[in-house]
Amino acid sequence: MSLDIVTPTTESEPNHEGGGNLIRRTFEILRQVWQDGPVSHGTSPAELAERISHCMAAPVGAVSAWARAVDLAGEILDMDGDRRMGFLNMLAGQFAAPAELVDGAMALVRDARTLDDRRRAERGLAWALETPARKLNGLPGGMKLLVDLRTQLLSHAGDDGGLASLEGELKSLLGAWFDMGFLKLQRITWDSPASVLEKLISYEAVHEIKGWDDLERRLAPDRRCYAYFHPHMAGEPLIFVEVALAEGLPGEIAPLIDPMAPLDDLFAADTAVLYSISNAQKGLAGIGFGGYLVRRVV
Repeated sequence: MSLDIVTPTTESEPNHEGGGNLIRRTFEILRQVWQDGPVSHGTSPAELAERISHCMAAPVGAVSAWARAVDLAGEILDMDGDRRMGFLNMLAGQFAAPAELVDGAMALVRDARTLDDRRRAERGLAWALETPARKLNGLPGGMKLLVDLRTQLLSHAGDDGGLASLEGELKSLLGAWFDMGFLKLQRITWDSPASVLEKLISYEAVHEIKGWDDLERRLAPDRRCYAYFHPHMAGEPLIFVEVALAEGLPGEIAPLIDPMAPLDDLFAADTAVLYSISNAQKGLAGIGFGGYLVRRVV
């Protein structure tokens, strides 16, 4: 399937062919995948590099095309480990943003002779460094794509400077987008959507939830579960905490997670035990909103 795309342009953003950053490159590559068809598992690294080069030379597509491209992002992320790392290494190396773009902008700032010139140069430097992903994170699946990309990078970056740079860029962006002002605290109950409950079972990292009966007990009237959600990742808990309401401080954890434990008397409860907190998105590691969640729940 082919798609004719008209490119919106503005005088305030000059066209630097081959430039851009991780997010721009990723979405342009996904747009090209939409135009040329899915990447097959038999695509060679050279063929993939040629398609990425074609993408980099092509104009940025319309938002509708990006939205459809995001729907296909899973195909790239579902590549086997070696192929996916090959893809990310291309972004980090062969398709890295050219240093001369930033160096030139920095030189203009340094050489400015008037206040107006300096301000214009600073805006140019800001543009050179700015990630247009803030315009893309609202696309269907776009935010989850970026979180999953960082998950992959966290697992494999190691001492690789290029991959570490991509991971750091994503961490900075996600840290801004997942500011506490954007997050919504929700209580999870047995009546919450099944998709959310399934993820609660899957993401619990402290005390394993062994099936639906176990989960039902943890969401009983003498229990509480709260999670943070982001508006652009609907139905995806970011981090959650489990609470037991009890009389006195329990001496051990076992009774709190025993699916056969009798219900505690809520009228006698005088203690809230926050016995488990789990990061549900590995790509958000280090963003640091766990403490905020605990304080909100308390």
